[in-house]
Amino acid sequence: MSETKNYEHEYMMGWMTMYSQPQELTAIWLESPVITGSGKRFRIAPGELISVENGQIVDVKLNPTHKVLRCTGTLYGNFEIAVVELFTNELSQVKLSKSCIPIN
Repeated sequence: MSETKNYEHEYMMGWMTMYSQPQELTAIWLESPVITGSGKRFRIAPGELISVENGQIVDVKLNPTHKVLRCTGTLYGNFEIAVVELFTNELSQVKLSKSCIPIN
């Protein structure tokens, strides 16, 4: 395989990986804002205090229930955030819609 063909192959494999393999993300932009412990936000990032009910992010009413530990996803979608429940320290994953925008 020529050097150019090898480079093209590596380039295509890199794009395929970004579309199919979950990557850690700096943050995820939401389609609509949610009220967090810091106020109204479109952006969810590690360290953010949020409320989760029935596996979905909801507006914080009185006190946040969870802390975001990690954001993951692909360029295609499959967005998830790893959270810890603030009172029990239980770890869980929250799946987000494909309409979110990843930030690497």
